[in-house]
Amino acid sequence: IICVMLIIAEFGPEWFITRMRPFHYWGIRGGCLAWQGVMTISSVQTLSAAVASQIDPKQNDAMLLMGQICGWFLISIGLLYVLFSALCLRSVGELDRKEEPLGDNNKELLVTVSPRETEL
Repeated sequence: IICVMLIIAEFGPEWFITRMRPFHYWGIRGGCLAWQGVMTISSVQTLSAAVASQIDPKQNDAMLLMGQICGWFLISIGLLYVLFSALCLRSVGELDRKEEPLGDNNKELLVTVSPRETEL
């Protein structure tokens, strides 16, 4: 479920961002990606131990290596998101509390807004 929510959040549709505000922020997305990386590494180690007696040791090692590479890749991308979010925290503190997180031009900032909606 978290993976699907992250994929939807990356495209930034207005209907999703307005209902799931935390996914608008890079720090939350980065934390979720890093968590998925940790879970990927844990899951592939469990799977490797479970099928070790049933498959060739070279295949088992390849599966373990590939899963660990994917997991560490997710962790590194997640940490980059968190780092970029931390570098932008100064601008968050300057926002007016009544102002929307996307600002006054939120319809122009979202990619998926139809031209008809911008005229309204």
